[in-house]
Amino acid sequence: MSSGMASCIHWPPDYVAGEAFEAITRMATADGRRDHPDPLFGPILFLLADCEYAPLDKSSCSGATYKQLALIAHEAGMSADERRSWYGVAEHIGLTRRHAGHIIARIQDGTLSRAREAEGQHMGQLIELVFTSDERED
Repeated sequence: MSSGMASCIHWPPDYVAGEAFEAITRMATADGRRDHPDPLFGPILFLLADCEYAPLDKSSCSGATYKQLALIAHEAGMSADERRSWYGVAEHIGLTRRHAGHIIARIQDGTLSRAREAEGQHMGQLIELVFTSDERED
């Protein structure tokens, strides 16, 4: 990345942090839930279904870093072209550092792999999978 490029997604300072975070989360999970979601980005965005705003956590109100986005792309097995598209999706939605960190944690705990395996299943089953993944790790 050249020194002239930003190191994170722009997150306007006039956003009302909690409201903006919740709106971004809803937009991202809606993109992941569409009738025919993008087979690559849909499941990744749907990992945010249980991501909650943390008012005392500054990562809830600052843009995701490109380092985080690159890690997500790498962990999800994206090609160079897919990675560039992923950056565009993340910028369009306005993912925060907290969102990106949550996605990374969900990929690393195996939730994305399980979601991809369940791709043909009913969305209710996928939602249950996302919300119960922590219980399975215990």
